[in-house]
Formats: sequence, structure tokens, C-alpha cells
Amino acid sequence: MAYSLKLFEYMQNGMFVIMPNFGDWIKFNKNYNVGNNVPTNNYKETSGIIHNLNNEGLIKYANDNIKSVNDNFSWESQEIKLFKLYKELINFN
Repeated sequence: MAYSLKLFEYMQNGMFVIMPNFGDWIKFNKNYNVGNNVPTNNYKETSGIIHNLNNEGLIKYANDNIKSVNDNFSWESQEIKLFKLYKELINFN
């Protein structure tokens, strides 16, 4: 599954993310806890989730999402992983 670039832009800008409750979206959110998965066919439940957000939770999501993007999805973090892999391959006996 290809994730929307908007997802990572929202995370980078510290936004709480609302995403569908099916497919790889559930696994992604379990791994990175970026927001809430909501049913796409129940607008009342979705609006209730949004309505019940509080400032403390939003601030925590903001900080966590920015950190997650920087640690896992930035070019810099991937460069470190790539160079580590290259070193392992070069030193493979």
C-alpha cells in the first residue's frame, strides 16, 4: 500500500491524523500512533472522536508525530539506515 504524502506532511506539521479503519491504515496507526482510525461509513462516530479531542492529547500527538517523521520517514533517517546496510554488506565475510 502506498501512503499519501499528505499523511507525512500532516505528521511533520504536528497534526492529529484521522484515517480509515481498514487495511494497512490500522497497522500503520498501531505502529506509529499518529491519530485515530475511524469508520468511513459512520459520520456520527467520526464527529464524536473529533469533538472529544482535548488540548493535552493534541499536543502529545503533535510532538510524537513530528518525532516519528524525523526518526522514521525523513531522508536523513533513511540515509543513516542505508549507510549502515552498505557497511554491513561491504564487511560481509
